[in-house]
Amino acid sequence: MTQPPRGYTERCDLIAEKLEPYLHVSALTRTNTEPAFDTASRLFTNSLKCSWADPETLTSRTLSVYVDEAPDGEKEAEGIHSMMADEAPREWDRSGLDAAAYEVDLSAPGAYAFVLNYLGSLTVIVGNCRVEIMPTPVTIPLAELEDAALDIVRTVGCSAYVDDFQPPTIDASRSYGYWTTANGLIYDPRTPPQP
Repeated sequence: MTQPPRGYTERCDLIAEKLEPYLHVSALTRTNTEPAFDTASRLFTNSLKCSWADPETLTSRTLSVYVDEAPDGEKEAEGIHSMMADEAPREWDRSGLDAAAYEVDLSAPGAYAFVLNYLGSLTVIVGNCRVEIMPTPVTIPLAELEDAALDIVRTVGCSAYVDDFQPPTIDASRSYGYWTTANGLIYDPRTPPQP
């Protein structure tokens, strides 16, 4: 693994660069209001979170990426296996990429990749580093993000970083959000759908 960037902003920019070919992050605006999970509890050591959204609605298209240190990667993977068994049992699954949840074989000891279609997320664990990618809506098979997630583990990793986080500028006077209809159409909240 190469030396990761020292600052939060550089790391977030690198994550965006890795995901750009798949999710067109450059068309989105940053939206997270803090750089990390609650570190006081020591549950999320060296955590990092980045989120982006559609600049017009902040809700119609979003992307969240979470990176954190797993004290025991094997135990973390066992926990995800258990969660999948409870929340997406095999009898409900479809096959292949359409399954509610499945594990991607990485063929490397201590490396795991889980596609959780029912949650809209891909989770990759390598050693003690965990990366979770959650795009909404899911427009590509989540397994296609596996290489990008592995690259994020290699280049960003789960080490301490300089917190140079600056919260995004979001126009608070705008009314964000949307209405949806049964057929999936999205409407601006200032002009609700007509009956």
